[in-house]
Amino acid sequence: MKKTKFIFFNTIMLIVLALLGMLFIKGTNESSAGFYNYLFCLFGTLVYFWCIWSWYKIRKEILCPYIIFLSVAYLFMFGQSMLFVLGIPVDTTRALHAMYPDFVMLKANVFTCLGLCAFHNGALISAKINNKSLSSYLQRNNEKSENKIKYLYKSIQIVGWLLFLISVGPTVVDTVNSIKLVLSYGYGILFDESLIKTGIQNWQEILKGFFIPSLICLFISSYKNRFVRWFVIINSMFYILAGFYLGGRGNQVVLVLCLFCMWHYLIKPVKGFKILLSVIGGIIFISFLSVIAEVRDIPNRTFIDYIELFFDSFGKENLFIKVIFEMGGSMFPLINVMLLVPGFFGFRYGESYLYSLTTIIPNLGFWDAHPGAIKAHLGNWLQDVLGLDYGPGFSMAAEAYINFGWFGILFMMLLGCFYGWLFSLISRKEEPEQYNPIVFFFVFSILSLTIMTVRNSFIETVRAFFYYTIPVCVLCIMIAEYIGKYQLKVSLINDKNENRISPGNVNHGR
Repeated sequence: MKKTKFIFFNTIMLIVLALLGMLFIKGTNESSAGFYNYLFCLFGTLVYFWCIWSWYKIRKEILCPYIIFLSVAYLFMFGQSMLFVLGIPVDTTRALHAMYPDFVMLKANVFTCLGLCAFHNGALISAKINNKSLSSYLQRNNEKSENKIKYLYKSIQIVGWLLFLISVGPTVVDTVNSIKLVLSYGYGILFDESLIKTGIQNWQEILKGFFIPSLICLFISSYKNRFVRWFVIINSMFYILAGFYLGGRGNQVVLVLCLFCMWHYLIKPVKGFKILLSVIGGIIFISFLSVIAEVRDIPNRTFIDYIELFFDSFGKENLFIKVIFEMGGSMFPLINVMLLVPGFFGFRYGESYLYSLTTIIPNLGFWDAHPGAIKAHLGNWLQDVLGLDYGPGFSMAAEAYINFGWFGILFMMLLGCFYGWLFSLISRKEEPEQYNPIVFFFVFSILSLTIMTVRNSFIETVRAFFYYTIPVCVLCIMIAEYIGKYQLKVSLINDKNENRISPGNVNHGR
């Protein structure tokens, strides 16, 4: 089936679901709301599997950045609805479907289902089918020599080491200080307002943000160098374990997913029996995340506490389902936004997205907090409005709704166009030399830095682009250009010297 047929079918499906959603919402009553809500939980679950299958049919890939991003988006924005329709027992005291009336849940499920279907429609429209082995960078410079790929790999290795050197210090210092605080007060102390710094005072956090990009750069350049590869893996393990001890999970899981996917692309493809082992390992790994949430508020805890609780939980509760249930709670912001807007607050009409773009201008001490950040961090707004003593986060769907209402579904399609194009810039090659390493870094850097924006605001995507990914890519290209010119100069000098001393040019005296 051609790409256009998949787009046509997905569009028809989106229109039908939209008509059904409109019909159900307009015609529902107390007795039918529960059934209609169940139907849209079912529709949304089926749409997820359709998204995976259709992407595979046009791109011939499952383990790839787009499927990872889409799956994370579904788990956070639709996770509890998927568990609900599958009839999997959960904690009803915390279940959204038990906390809110069926009609409220119906509206949230309809919007999420349509939003994710529209997101995939945009991704199908913009997805590239055939990627050329030569990079657009090489094509623009009309360079056909394979040495240019080597220059790019060399430049990304240099930049990787440079970023590592400037970020490892702040990362270690911040981690050690955080561990000291957590040992005494528990995980919650990390969010104390007195510890939050902004602007140039936050320089340590800014440098720390280059740590993950540095590991991605080094891993990309390590496809022929086991030492560098193991260096990245060992540092990643320390970062992940330290993060788990502190109580964090998102950044650590994202790093694992990126390394696993890059291994599949660069080192050795995951197929056959390895797929089964990876699935089993993934279930165990995700299950452990639930233990972290249980223990992280306990002061003076040790890793033994984590291990004991993990094994004690076997046979008592399904930790894997518990994690999916917790992730799915990120529909909470959308539900409350739909209850508040437009009844009590007006639509933003793109305001949060525009203010997010203004954060390109750095805060160099002009403000205590960047005005764009204040307007764009919608999770903080929701926390204040609801009077919560914790951060509820936000979501891609909730931000689309608070800006454009039900027309936010169309904006979700635009986001899908962007991510579909971005994540289809690369496809798995037989040899790493066929990749453009700069594009490869671009894709995985954006994946690592923006994947958690599915439960946050758009501002984090803007910062990922303009503060971290684009500057690193520009620096890599500049260094590659310099290496290329230097090698050309050396080659010309060598050729000139060889011509001088060649036998045909020797002047024999008579």
